Amino acid sequence: MKRKSKVYYLILIILFTGTSIYADQIHSREESPAYPKGYYTGDMLPEKTAYLTFDDGPAEWTGSILDTLKKEDVKATFFVCAYWNNRQMKGLSSFQKHTGSLQRIVKEGHVLGNHTYGHDIIPFLSPEKIRQQFNYNQILLNKALGEDAPEMTIIRMPQGQPWSVKSSESRKKYTGSIVRDLGIVAMWTKEADSTDSWDWAKGEWYKSTPKVDRDNPSFIKKRDRVYKRVLLNADGRGIVILMHDTHLVTSEVLPAVIKELKGRGYRFDTMEDFVMWKYGKSSKELIRTK
Repeated sequence: MKRKSKVYYLILIILFTGTSIYADQIHSREESPAYPKGYYTGDMLPEKTAYLTFDDGPAEWTGSILDTLKKEDVKATFFVCAYWNNRQMKGLSSFQKHTGSLQRIVKEGHVLGNHTYGHDIIPFLSPEKIRQQFNYNQILLNKALGEDAPEMTIIRMPQGQPWSVKSSESRKKYTGSIVRDLGIVAMWTKEADSTDSWDWAKGEWYKSTPKVDRDNPSFIKKRDRVYKRVLLNADGRGIVILMHDTHLVTSEVLPAVIKELKGRGYRFDTMEDFVMWKYGKSSKELIRTK
């Protein structure tokens, strides 16, 4: 009888508050040493809200992604990395190569997030090197954009580690204790990982070369996979979508993804919008008050 009563009252709460409860989402995650302020897979999100996030850029395909976002009047979050594909840091950084895309991201109302300068796996670095990864990325952005460079106060770990894998509590606490002062952590919804970075299809390349072949069966197969993967769990729940503007497939599939999500009644927000929704303050305010 007690169990039936609890179920009854839960149904009433859902009906009268208009809140949907999904099995893979919790209402709120308390801030802790292992989980600094931010979004982690399973955290509650606003219903029918999609957060498009793009990692590792800017790259050659960032411009076409921005064209699509502008056409569809959609805002997104770009987690940028100065030397994603240049670990030796020789020659120009991606910020120098694609300054125009960075300028557009800022001018067109998108959010820039910090994804480190060298894409190193953060939990295995010393505290000093962890801070350097994020701080130097900001310095390089400042050099590229000058006074137009925003302070990147939302951060994402390369590969999402330690929170994207089975890591020990001590490893999470170690990482969390350092990055909590560097920015608000932004992970992604596990089921909304587009998988675009899992492989390179034949016909796909990170820059325009004769290798690019959009009609290659392998390219088409990957494009279809990414499309289905992103939309698989877009059933009304909020989702943080992980994509990479270093992959041509992402640029090609994005218009169809946005169109379908809009058709399902979704709106699009940035991770800064999420921070305001969850904490009632901007990411910059939260960092300043720590």
